[in-house]
Amino acid sequence: SQERQIRLLPLQPDEIRNPVVFRALAQTRKVVNAVVQEYGSPYSIHLELARDISRPFDERKKIQKEQEESNRLKERIKEEFKGLFDAEPTGTQIFMFRLWKEQGGFCAYSNAYLDANRVFFDPGYAEVDHVIPYSRSFDDSMSNKVLVSGAENRNKGNRTPFEYMGHDE
Repeated sequence: SQERQIRLLPLQPDEIRNPVVFRALAQTRKVVNAVVQEYGSPYSIHLELARDISRPFDERKKIQKEQEESNRLKERIKEEFKGLFDAEPTGTQIFMFRLWKEQGGFCAYSNAYLDANRVFFDPGYAEVDHVIPYSRSFDDSMSNKVLVSGAENRNKGNRTPFEYMGHDE
């Protein structure tokens, strides 16, 4: 019986602008394709980056455990969303639902209640905002994001909440 061998296609230089990242991905592609050539297509591939390998084993296990818990939470939120709205949520809706629940359904800036049906099915009614503007902090983490009404987000613009609420830096 002939095993199916799926190989990774060459990268397009215009897809990845960073030359270091491009080279790392090109080398990874060569290794994966060599594995496919020798042993056939793998069921899965687990990559550990050099920054991960330098961490102690127990720290890597802790990170893995946190990621698994995060995935379980995402699945619970997805199921709750499906139960409430009878719809399969998109990734954005899952994220917004998580923020909506954490904030008790209220806008982080105006403290006005955000109607759930409009939050998830009326584009522009509510938006995810970076508390400290991404252009100033480069922080795209969950701890720098809140759910706000679209109007509040547009009014806030590229300011911190402190600046937006009428105070200067």
